[in-house]
Amino acid sequence: PAGLFNKIAKNYRARQDQIRPLFHSAKSGIHLNSNPCSSSNLLLLLGIVAHFLDAHYRHRTLLLGLPRL
Repeated sequence: PAGLFNKIAKNYRARQDQIRPLFHSAKSGIHLNSNPCSSSNLLLLLGIVAHFLDAHYRHRTLLLGLPRL
């Protein structure tokens, strides 16, 4: 789990200039969820997704990370 957290944090830092303004202008709470899945070549992946209402009250879904497990 520590390695997984580091991968997700690194991905966020690389894109924080794009993500942060969306989060700051959100009109709702930001809800996070994770979904394990496997790819066609049997890699186990963990999707990290954020759901929120943007500044125009539209539902937004952002993929924050898709690290291998």
